[in-house]
Amino acid sequence: MDHETAIEITLLRTERKSYGDIAERLGLSVNTVKSYCLRHDLGDNRIMGPIPSRNTRLKPKREPHPLIGYCVECGTVFKQCKNGSRKFCSKLCAGRWHRKHGDGKFKQICPICGKEYPVFDLQKPRKYCSQDCYRTARYYLEDPNRTTESTCLVCGKKMVLPGHKTRKFCSHECYHIYQRKEDIEVK
Repeated sequence: MDHETAIEITLLRTERKSYGDIAERLGLSVNTVKSYCLRHDLGDNRIMGPIPSRNTRLKPKREPHPLIGYCVECGTVFKQCKNGSRKFCSKLCAGRWHRKHGDGKFKQICPICGKEYPVFDLQKPRKYCSQDCYRTARYYLEDPNRTTESTCLVCGKKMVLPGHKTRKFCSHECYHIYQRKEDIEVK
């Protein structure tokens, strides 16, 4: 079943249509519609109220059922909580919407670039405004031209490496020699 059909079933069910009416309208089997409704909590007549028969005259279109919500970001239909306070179908959609609209309640200043950025989760606040600032702080904060000196374990050759990198061997040949020596010592 595709996404559009699922939304159509949900909307028709909120208009208090019966399984048979929905199945006939969409060209699906009654059992398909019924199982979809039951899986998505649209089948309980105690929540929806009694479904009118075909002979009963329907009242004008009502507002959607309060237990059904529509995601502000992607428009997906989802099960609403009892107080109807959810706006998003998932945390992913909430994050996308907040990043687009930038309405974080709290602001923080990046220690690297000084840019102010919104903070949405106070339990785990970000330290930096972007991955670039994070990398700068992690690897190049003290000195962007930093180098590390190292000595090869096999031949004793001195190596000068950029940034924070370290190596034990100057080449693949030295690495393989070292491996062979360990194999001989183990036997």
